[in-house]
Amino acid sequence: MTSYNWASGNGGSWNTGTLWTPSAVPTAIDSATIAVSAGYAVLIDGNDAIASLVFNAGSAELDIGGNFIGTATPAGTLTLGGTFDAMAGGTVIDGELVGGVVEDTGGRFGFVNGTLSGVTWDGTLNIFAEYNNLNVTNGLTLLGAGGVGPGALSMTGSVDTTYLMGTETLDNASVLLSGTADTLQGDTLTFGPSLTVTNSANANAIFTSGLLTNAGSIVASGGALTLNDAGGIANTGQISVGNGATLTLLGSVSGAGGLSIGAGGTMVINAASGGAVNFTGTGGLLSLSSLGAFSDGVGGIGTGNTIDVTGTVADSATLSGGTLDLYNGVSLVGALSVSGVSGGHFLVASDGDGGTDINYTLACFATGTRIATSRGPRAVEDIEVGEFIVTHDGARREAVWIGHRTVDCSAHPRPAHVWPVRVRAGAFGEGRPSRDLMLSPDHAVFIDDVLVPVRELIDGEAIAQLPVDRVTYWHIELETHDVILAEDLPTESFLDSGNRSSFANGGGVTRLHPEFAAAAWEEACAPLLVHGKRLDAIREALRHRRAHTNAA
Repeated sequence: MTSYNWASGNGGSWNTGTLWTPSAVPTAIDSATIAVSAGYAVLIDGNDAIASLVFNAGSAELDIGGNFIGTATPAGTLTLGGTFDAMAGGTVIDGELVGGVVEDTGGRFGFVNGTLSGVTWDGTLNIFAEYNNLNVTNGLTLLGAGGVGPGALSMTGSVDTTYLMGTETLDNASVLLSGTADTLQGDTLTFGPSLTVTNSANANAIFTSGLLTNAGSIVASGGALTLNDAGGIANTGQISVGNGATLTLLGSVSGAGGLSIGAGGTMVINAASGGAVNFTGTGGLLSLSSLGAFSDGVGGIGTGNTIDVTGTVADSATLSGGTLDLYNGVSLVGALSVSGVSGGHFLVASDGDGGTDINYTLACFATGTRIATSRGPRAVEDIEVGEFIVTHDGARREAVWIGHRTVDCSAHPRPAHVWPVRVRAGAFGEGRPSRDLMLSPDHAVFIDDVLVPVRELIDGEAIAQLPVDRVTYWHIELETHDVILAEDLPTESFLDSGNRSSFANGGGVTRLHPEFAAAAWEEACAPLLVHGKRLDAIREALRHRRAHTNAA
């Protein structure tokens, strides 16, 4: 074994023996050290090999392959029998680096159309330039600095591709996608149980022409991530989205792994899915292209979450035995399995694009609303458990729970679903309400012996929605569902249909009567009206009253 040093401060061809000391081309059993002046490059344009290599050349370059500097033979390879210590300078790989260990301790790597074949990479493998293409064959092992602990692949450039060719596995590492239009690509690709892939910014993709098997964790925590997998996704790990990010699944999903939507996350499923989706935070959106292809249902849906069924038009929903049936008029147009709720208080509305939004109700009063009590009108936030509330028929009913929650409307994917609705004083008749009233959009008012969500009565004038960044909502639960007076307008009390966890104090609730079971909407104090001729008549009566009032 001979130790070689680059003899010229300038660049040149690796295969020119006179540029080395001693004067010969290193072989596979030798070691070499290269130091080159700034602005020069050492070119590997043949099939070369080395036992170990140290490259410490400031802003100079080691060019494996030659295509980067325009030579006619870009097929150069460097086979490592041991280590390549990249200490400084830039290394451009548009040929092939075969075997060995790359100790990335300060170098910069560019991959024009380069290949890593059976390489172990110590330190972060960073794809940072524009239009870089890295091909991987015969396995890629990613380790931490010095070969200790899990490694990392970081794609931070623009329009870059890391292509794992054939049948490949990534494990024991983290992959960060934060560039623009970058792609992690494979043929038949497996993410091992100790792999985490995170998209933290911008729009990027994971694409496979065959099957993607995920036993690890795929996380969209920012920007937009698309999983475009022609062979489908076999998921035994976790696939999640949150923090305002969007995750789109274009391939079919199977397996017992988890699909979850965190706070502010959007998950779009455009193919058959055999994995249940769980909401784990507020302000989440699940978009489904087909109810028929979505088999395992949705869990954890609470107030502030939305399910958008694109291409399906519905105007009502009924929950029975864990199945949410969607109707358009009297016709059943779809069904969805729903878990984690014990009652049925779902409302539907157009998504504005030919589909249907499904929302679990958030039926509450805004801070400052005065409620009729045995002590007179009291601000809802001042009422305590044990106080007596006056109902619309004059009865006194005990408050057994007070719920409250602050909603960040600005982070909600459909802010109109949580913006408060302002009801002008007198909108329902003289003194009803006695002053302007703020309700959540799904809060039902009592009119003509039925309950109507206030959103169904919005006219843009007397009853209008107000865009706000944040709002705090409150609700009052009595022993049973009833009609109470808010600013003298009859409105519903809280109906426990399984959504108590949607409130800030839902987990540690203080109750006077803890033996009461959760009520279903069928146990409500009056019928819920969300469509039909009777609702049309109520709207027309309100319009007529307002027109008469304005004329007077």
